Amino acid sequence: DNVRWGLMDCNQHHQFCSQKRVRQWTALQLYFAGDGDRASAEFPIATLASKEAVPTLLEFASAASRSEAAAMARQWKAGLTSPAATDTLERLGDGNYETAFRWVLDDPSRQLFVVYHGITQSCDSFMEAARAAFESLTDLQRTYARVAHVNCDTDS
Repeated sequence: DNVRWGLMDCNQHHQFCSQKRVRQWTALQLYFAGDGDRASAEFPIATLASKEAVPTLLEFASAASRSEAAAMARQWKAGLTSPAATDTLERLGDGNYETAFRWVLDDPSRQLFVVYHGITQSCDSFMEAARAAFESLTDLQRTYARVAHVNCDTDS
């Protein structure tokens, strides 16, 4: 009854999105009264590709609290499958994302190439191009470059 829907284009309103921790890729954030404007539960957008999209979204919007909504989101994300990665592509997620970027920022001679993707659209050609680029590097070059991928639906 009291759910309000809104649309935010973070490309146009980057500063606002950064302050509110709204990501610049497609995301549905659920905010609860009393939690403040920086606390939200994020709906795993990839679940919209399933046949149960509408009931799942309604269940999420009906959550009694942010912690309940976050628990639902974790459960649904755990059930999503991601394209298989090869050994040559490092998989980035919440646990190692900052470390990977710290590695590249600490030494200007290093480079980090990241393919951002989701499970609802195949990115096989991009993943293959990144894999081939990494495999073409010499051992010395590999000490200065990393090639990784982030599944924005399941790894964030």
